[in-house]
Amino acid sequence: MSNLSSTKWHVPPHAELLWRVWGDEVVVFHPPSGDTHILHPLAGEVLRYLSRQAADLQEVAGFVASREVVGEDAADDVSRELLSKLLADFDQLGLIEPAHEDP
Repeated sequence: MSNLSSTKWHVPPHAELLWRVWGDEVVVFHPPSGDTHILHPLAGEVLRYLSRQAADLQEVAGFVASREVVGEDAADDVSRELLSKLLADFDQLGLIEPAHEDP
């Protein structure tokens, strides 16, 4: 696994994730694996963010802070450790991969 903090991550274009949101529940179907994932709203927001652009851990943390994805009171509790684990989990599940920059 790559260094999570300096690696830019993205949802690979071939993943073609299918999304459904019911209230606070986010469900994502990953066609390449055939797996369906039920995500916490924070995880869903981060995965959507990475489906639009590549970002490293610092950029993901900035996105979470700027969007107040988890609510004003809880925003400070979202640590880099939690986001790093989330990225590692997404990587292990095949939902994201390192973005390769063009030379």
